Amino acid sequence: SGLFTAAESERILARLIEARIVSVDMAKRADLQAEPVPRFRLFETIRSYARYSAWMEEEERQRTTKAFVDAWYRFARRVSDSRHTPAERENFDQVEREFENIAGAIRLAARVDRSLASGLIAHLFRACQRRGYLYDAIGWIEDSC
Repeated sequence: SGLFTAAESERILARLIEARIVSVDMAKRADLQAEPVPRFRLFETIRSYARYSAWMEEEERQRTTKAFVDAWYRFARRVSDSRHTPAERENFDQVEREFENIAGAIRLAARVDRSLASGLIAHLFRACQRRGYLYDAIGWIEDSC
């Protein structure tokens, strides 16, 4: 139903890795018995190019930014709602794995809607506090004011 089949996506991803555009990390799972999960990341130079170049029309950029921030806001709400439940640890683990994306969403939200950025930070504050990202959260608060 997407643009590519699974096989085509894997072939494209392999070529991006080979070209050193994408890196692969093996993320640890909360369940130490489970197999690690591969995580794919764009190198910062590629992210910067995508962020600052004019390859995307402004309307499309705004729509994409909104979708990205909204997705991470829903995730942050899920993390916050899982306090004192069995899912809390798994959600905190996911905060750790997705920290770069979460930080990016907060920075983007701060540019377009400070109240949305504040909501993201509020929902993630406990997870940041528990997982050693407290100073990052405080920095986000200062940046969004």
